[in-house]
Formats: sequence, structure tokens, C-alpha cells
Amino acid sequence: SNNTALTELNLPELQQVGNDFLINNTALTELNLPELQQVGNNFLINNTALTELNLPKLQRVECNFLDNNTALTELNLPELQEVGYHFLSRNTALAELNLPKLQQVDDNFLSENTVLTELNLPELQEVGYNFLSRNTALAELNLPKLQRVCRSFFGSNFLSNNTALTELNLPELQQVGDDFLSNNTTLKELNLPKLRQVGDYFLRNNTAL
Repeated sequence: SNNTALTELNLPELQQVGNDFLINNTALTELNLPELQQVGNNFLINNTALTELNLPKLQRVECNFLDNNTALTELNLPELQEVGYHFLSRNTALAELNLPKLQQVDDNFLSENTVLTELNLPELQEVGYNFLSRNTALAELNLPKLQRVCRSFFGSNFLSNNTALTELNLPELQQVGDDFLSNNTTLKELNLPKLRQVGDYFLRNNTAL
């Protein structure tokens, strides 16, 4: 951590890391970890020059994964299945993201990623609080297997303030907490055929629906 002159790093056999791995390395631009499978908390946070990252075998991550990496534009995590809270928050240049096997996410997933326009999460089944809030460019979202939006002390705040989202299909969703889909002012179509339970302030301030 805090190696502000480090520009290159080669760890071809690394499989697992603990907490605070490579945080605040503000000169690191590329990183290839071909065998990495599991990481702890605060992995690669505040690496503001990082533009290329290769993690083809990564399966599980803890909290604050890649928080505030403002130069990263693309990320492919083909084997990732489970993530902790604050996953990829404040990555304000991230435009393309591939998570084909992701099944479960914790709170504050992908919040404040303001240039992400499309997201496909075909295997996602359960999400935590503040899921995808304030993604103001997100226009297309596919969650075909999502079943549950977890409640917390703060409600669910699911997909709040996504002001570019126009269509949303949640064919398997059964349970949501408070503040579900609030302040999505361009959302025109919504399909929830299996929904059974909702919390307070359901669909508040969706003026185009």
C-alpha cells in the first residue's frame, strides 16, 4: 500500500490475498493477476491511474473492492460469483462491465458509477441495500434471476435515482424492502409478475411510469 511510484507489478502465480492489497498506488496503470481467485477487504482502492486490470479466475471478493478507481473504463470478471459491500463504488469512468456468473452481492453495489450505460447480470439472485443507486447513465439493465432484495435498517433503496433507466424486467423477483425504485423519473415500463412482498415507499416519485 501507498507505493506512489510503483508503475509495474508481475505476480503470475498469486491465488489469494488478504486485506488492503495494493491500496493507494496512484502510479500503477496496468495489473495482470491471471491465477488470483479470492481477495480480502479494500482490494486496489484509490488506484486512480489504473486503466487495465486482468483477473480472469477471480471468484470471491470482500468489501470495498476497487473503490474509487477513476481511470478504469472496462472490467471483465468472468468467474466472479460473490462480492462484499461497496463493490466498485465511485468508478466514474467505468463504461463496460461483464459479470456473467455473479450470484450474490452485498450493500452499495456499483453505486455512483455515472457513465455505465448497460449492465447484464444473468445469474444474480440476491442483492443488498443501495443496489445500483445513482447510476445516472444506466439505460439498460437485465436481472432475469433476481429473487430477493434484502432489507436493512435503512430499507432497500434498490435502484434509486437512476434517471436514465427507461425499462426494467424482473421476472423472478419475489421480495423487496423499503424505497424500492424511488426517483427513477424516466422509467416507463416495469414487469414484476412474481412479486409478493414490498416495503414502504414502493415506487415513489416515478413520474413517467
